[in-house]
Amino acid sequence: MCNHSHNVARFCNQLDYVGILLLMWGAGIPSTYYGFVCHPRLQSFYWILSTSAALCCAPFILSTRFVLPQFRRWRVVFFAAFGFSSLIFVIHGAILYGRALQMTYMSLVPVLYMATINLAGAVIYVSRIPERWFPNKFDLFGASHQIFHLAVIVAAWVHFRGIAAAFVAVRSQGVVCSAD
Repeated sequence: MCNHSHNVARFCNQLDYVGILLLMWGAGIPSTYYGFVCHPRLQSFYWILSTSAALCCAPFILSTRFVLPQFRRWRVVFFAAFGFSSLIFVIHGAILYGRALQMTYMSLVPVLYMATINLAGAVIYVSRIPERWFPNKFDLFGASHQIFHLAVIVAAWVHFRGIAAAFVAVRSQGVVCSAD
């Protein structure tokens, strides 16, 4: 796509960044649901908070400067900060219900794996590995951007499996919420 025109390349990059933002935002929705299964107001609060943060990110992602190569590191920092903001509801859930329960309900181990895989992919992307070491050898296949996308797909699969396990745990345990 980048060889077509600068406008097409910029548009495709913007779609890529919006997709990353939507994927990150969407990953928090089921974790929040299962993590606060007995507190619908907290679910709503954290969903609104996450949605507001994602909407605040959108203008930056869609700006023409954000897609420029010199902002590569800032893009990773930007998305990492958005991802780490989910620690707020994870910590709150652990305080409210206890860490052991949230390990299952929020699928914290798969979430940790997902974050690690995504961060590793982001480091590869920012470092431009392997094309930095072997110029022009990875122009079609194996470039850092492609490796990053593969990492995102693997991380999404890990997250899905974790959320599926949380679903089974919550439903099979017959969670009964006290009337608050």
